Amino acid sequence: MKLKIIVLLISFFFVEHLHAQSAMVTDVADLIGNNEIISIKIDEEEYRLNPNGQLSLARGNILTDSIIYNENGNIKTVYTFASEEPREKIIIKYDENELLIAADYFVPLNNKDYLVNSLIFESKKKTPDGIIKNYKFKDGDSTLEFHFNNQGLMEKKITIHPSHGYYWQEEFEYNDFSEEKRKKKKKNPYNNTMLENKWVLYNSKYNDGIVPEFNNLRSTNFTIKLKKNIRKNENFVAFTNYEYDMKGNIIKMIEEQFKDDELEKKIVREYKYVYDNRGNWTNKTLYYNGKKDSDIIRTILYK
Repeated sequence: MKLKIIVLLISFFFVEHLHAQSAMVTDVADLIGNNEIISIKIDEEEYRLNPNGQLSLARGNILTDSIIYNENGNIKTVYTFASEEPREKIIIKYDENELLIAADYFVPLNNKDYLVNSLIFESKKKTPDGIIKNYKFKDGDSTLEFHFNNQGLMEKKITIHPSHGYYWQEEFEYNDFSEEKRKKKKKNPYNNTMLENKWVLYNSKYNDGIVPEFNNLRSTNFTIKLKKNIRKNENFVAFTNYEYDMKGNIIKMIEEQFKDDELEKKIVREYKYVYDNRGNWTNKTLYYNGKKDSDIIRTILYK
């Protein structure tokens, strides 16, 4: 019983860590897929890309993550270390058609790997406009519903936590560069299933990493131009709108929080960028409600 309680506590902190750790990748995700880059540094953090432009290492102040890919380019395993000691790992499983069917989350305990939770594929349903995929976590009552169009683009995601009375919905609108790329004879390197797998793995509400990665124009013929969030929890509702430029970088976020149907708080974040001669930003400045808040400076090492 005591061991079970420890594992459950570790499970909670592990999920929270995953949310925070994956959020760090947001500031380098727009470079993923660029095989001309060796590494990126932001303060004490270092990120390395493999020869295919895939993120293979993310080293921060405390943790080091390494990512292993299968032969088809899907993420197979993620390892996390603390002071070079193993801390957590995620093992992702696919079926014969490369559909993501499970993501198992492990933590080390008494020199053994303990499975603390699993994200499991439940069902899929074809629609005239695309496909709907449903996933759930093995422990707990959380469910995830993904709506993809016929190009493999996620147009809507619904997350429900019934026991906590929590509902969260995301909606996306896209820029279409298909015609422009056809004229340049550029092919889409991803199939729909691989693209859909990425959206499922980037399911955390704390992680916007998929958007800059998706928007880097190397992944697909489309970029996200608008994202809308609706979060509900008992008497609290929040509406968030995100705007992106043609390079796929976020330029504005407006969040309105309501309590008992009255506007309680409004947050406006705006972003400005400085670019290098290869078109990648090296300085991102955040303005919070009209006032300068912070700068993110990144150093990119090219081949």
